[in-house]
Amino acid sequence: MSTNPEVPVVPVVPVATTGISVPATAVVNTAVGGLIIPDDIPDDREGLDDLIGMIKPLRVKVVQALSDEKKTGKASEGDVLLKPVDVKIAALGESITIVPIFSFTEYLALNPRGLVAARPELYWLRDSSRDAKSTIAHKARNRVTEDNPEGAINRETNQPWQVQYVVAYNYVVWLVRDNTMALLTFMKGEAKYGERLGQLIQLRNRSMYTGQYDLTIEKHRNQRGDEWVGLTPANCKESPWAPAALRDMLKDQRAKLVEAYNSATLVTEYDDEVAVDPTAQNFEGN
Repeated sequence: MSTNPEVPVVPVVPVATTGISVPATAVVNTAVGGLIIPDDIPDDREGLDDLIGMIKPLRVKVVQALSDEKKTGKASEGDVLLKPVDVKIAALGESITIVPIFSFTEYLALNPRGLVAARPELYWLRDSSRDAKSTIAHKARNRVTEDNPEGAINRETNQPWQVQYVVAYNYVVWLVRDNTMALLTFMKGEAKYGERLGQLIQLRNRSMYTGQYDLTIEKHRNQRGDEWVGLTPANCKESPWAPAALRDMLKDQRAKLVEAYNSATLVTEYDDEVAVDPTAQNFEGN
C-alpha cells in the first residue's frame, strides 16, 4: 500500500472553541466507565465500531533519546512535536488533552535500519495493509520477524537482517489546547497504550468524539528493560466530556474522515524511527 505523502488528506479548518464550556448544571442520567454522562450528550454510538477488532492531518511525534531532533539539538527527549511543522506542544511530565474523532488499524512490515543502509534501494517501510485478513496482518498480530527476502547479512552478527511485522493503532484526534486535528499512532512498545485508549473510549458507550482524554508524557519500559518516552492515556479529570459546539464540529469532521478512509485518500505517514532493530536500547520495542 502506498504511503506517498502527496496523496491528499481531508482538509481541516481549525475552529475556535474559546468560551465554550460544559454547563455546570447539566442533568446526569447514567454512569458508565466510572464517569457521569451529562444529559445533553445524545445516546449515539458513532465511532465505536472503529474499535471492533482493534483497534490523519498533522502527526504527533514523541522525541526519543535517539531521535534526529534530539541529536541535532532541535528538541529534547520527551518533547511532543507536531510534524512536519515541528511545533512543540508538550514536554516530558506534562499531558495533552484530546478528543478522538476516528480510528483505524494498519499492519506494517518494517526493514531494519541496517538493512536499508546496506541496500539503499530498499525503503524502511517494506509493505503495509489495512486488511485485517491479510498475510501482513496475521504476521503483525503474532509479532513475526523473518529473514529479509534479499538474503542480506548483518555483518556484526553474521545472520540475515530481520524484517519485523507490527500493528499500528491510529487515532485522528482533536488537540484541545492547540485547537487542531492530528494523527496519533501507537505501535510496538506503545501498542498496548493504543489499546488502552480504545478501551477507555468503549467504556464511555457514547460516540467517539464526545469524550475528552488526557495523554501523559512519561517513560515506559518493556520486559527486556528497554526504555522510551510514551503517552499514557486516561480519562480527562478536568472535563471528561467535549463541549457541545466542539462535538458538533467534530461530528462533521468524522464524516469527512470516514469518507476519506473508504476512498483510500486518508494517508498515514510514519517516522522511520520505528524501523529500529528489535534489540535496540532506549527505543520502542515489543
